[in-house]
Amino acid sequence: MFSNGIPHRCSKCSNPNGFSRKVSPPAESTETTFELARLADCAAPSCPHSVGADFLRLVSICTLEAYDPVADASDLAHEIADGCVPVYTHERWRVFCDLAAYQEDLSDFGTPHDLTEAAGFALYQIAYRLAHAILER
Repeated sequence: MFSNGIPHRCSKCSNPNGFSRKVSPPAESTETTFELARLADCAAPSCPHSVGADFLRLVSICTLEAYDPVADASDLAHEIADGCVPVYTHERWRVFCDLAAYQEDLSDFGTPHDLTEAAGFALYQIAYRLAHAILER
């Protein structure tokens, strides 16, 4: 769940707060939101308490909670990214703008049905890169 109460649909998280899996993470989450943005190869959020920063922290925490040493890192990163992209249109666009996701190359995703779907693709790509970078450490 984002800190502002917006739910997410991460299949790896099952309690109302979103973080329940009891597996040892590869490392403690000590990165700042700006370090998370660097790992995700996206623009830094406007401030450490913005919706973009919340999104990056959500992906980081879900990744650490879902860590499984025997699982394929790429598959797990895809699953986490898919579940962390905001569902609600307004929230999706706020995160999209905060992380400057309009800079993403979406040519691998084909033609989206509308711009909101394109924004989701861009955020998915950012979430995937961050989750994969954390899992590969």
